[in-house]
Amino acid sequence: DAFLERAAWTPVDAGEHKVFRSSGNPDVFFWARSDSMLGQDNVDQEFADVTGQACPRDVVFLSRHASKEGRAALTVHPIGNPGAARSDMGGIPFKCPPPSPRLGSLYRRLYRATAEADLAQDFDVSLEATHHGPWLLTPALFAEIGSTPSDWGRKDASRVWADVLYQELGLGG
Repeated sequence: DAFLERAAWTPVDAGEHKVFRSSGNPDVFFWARSDSMLGQDNVDQEFADVTGQACPRDVVFLSRHASKEGRAALTVHPIGNPGAARSDMGGIPFKCPPPSPRLGSLYRRLYRATAEADLAQDFDVSLEATHHGPWLLTPALFAEIGSTPSDWGRKDASRVWADVLYQELGLGG
């Protein structure tokens, strides 16, 4: 919600799908989906089919991070399965989509923004290793809040990610 609230969006006619186009940068779309992101193989082509737009130049998945340790974290990571994949983790075993060219700049922005928002004492900022799907041909990354339900609901952490993405994606025009 914080990401949609941070910028101006225009609904896109995509049938039953909830797709929005940024009013500040017409090259940026937001597709709200309720199905598991890990199982969204070929979502880039599906986006083109659903919207009639070209395949995106890169894809950012907004997600919840989960870990065994349960440490609060804001993470960014490439996607893919460099080894044998578990069937519930999506993607294709031994294959990784191209990483988003935004990976480094998003990590740096996130690190700075977390410190400026005084969240560094609550959240680790990490560049996580790739370990799951989905599979797609478009450069992609995951931007995540974790690692427990109480962390996922933190409005301050959501606002930090929304601000970082707003800047990175040029949503202000």
